[in-house]
Amino acid sequence: MVYVQTGLIYGLNILTVILYFALPTALWKRTPGKFILRLKVRDYRGKAPGIWRALGRETLKLLAIACPLGMLFCLFQILNCGSVWYDNLCGTDVDHSSFVKLTPAQKNWCKMMKQQQKQQ
Repeated sequence: MVYVQTGLIYGLNILTVILYFALPTALWKRTPGKFILRLKVRDYRGKAPGIWRALGRETLKLLAIACPLGMLFCLFQILNCGSVWYDNLCGTDVDHSSFVKLTPAQKNWCKMMKQQQKQQ
């Protein structure tokens, strides 16, 4: 009986963590931490990812964080590709909003560089 209660507590904790990250991501494109760092999670159309896409992303991210090799693999992917496997799998992208507004020419240059990275 103790094992069942412990399993339920662990399951509820994991569910709470997933929902804590997934709901703000689905509704506002960001969690409180992403808000402070000026990061936004968006889908391939540039809109908020939606509840199912955000739930999938956060669940896969939790699996990657739970495994030490998964964390190293994610770090390697961020440094080389600019995105991680769970973002690619869920069709999401993390975008950084700078404190300084870019000119239209700078925005076009950033867009062109992102397109070149995706082609490689």
